[in-house]
Amino acid sequence: MLSKVLGGMIVAAALLGMTAVAEQSSTIKGTVFSSKTSSGAKIVTLTAPGGNYTVVIDDRGKSLASDMDGKKAEVVGIVTKEGNTNMLRVLSYNPILTGRVEATMDQAGAVTMVRLITPDRTYEIVLDDKGIELGKKMGGQMVDAVGTINKKKILFIGKNEFIVKSFEHHKEAG
Repeated sequence: MLSKVLGGMIVAAALLGMTAVAEQSSTIKGTVFSSKTSSGAKIVTLTAPGGNYTVVIDDRGKSLASDMDGKKAEVVGIVTKEGNTNMLRVLSYNPILTGRVEATMDQAGAVTMVRLITPDRTYEIVLDDKGIELGKKMGGQMVDAVGTINKKKILFIGKNEFIVKSFEHHKEAG
């Protein structure tokens, strides 16, 4: 009896393991676009160099659409095929900001301030390891930076902070 129970548990564990492998997450960088069908249904698409992905409209898909419509994002999600359509179930996302890096260093060469100047606004870069690396390596250059935006108010003045996750030289399209 015990061997049958253990055998059943091993089969169940193997099946669960196969399901986990089938639902492997992917990281895709692209631009998010929202539109509506003639019937009023919302369609969200991630347009990436490797193709287009139709975003599943659940809570995270709605959040991606409202936060990133018309903007570049790095999206982590589960990709499945439905006919010829790549469906993307969003697990998480981060904005990709394109701009010029402005860095200030003291006399000893330590980074004291880093900003990312985009066409829309200027972001103060948080000076953690990645922020300092951005300032040292990319000062004066155009970059695509992936990270998190924090909006703060200090004495009624708005401040946009950006926590850098990764960055690379900006490559012009075309």
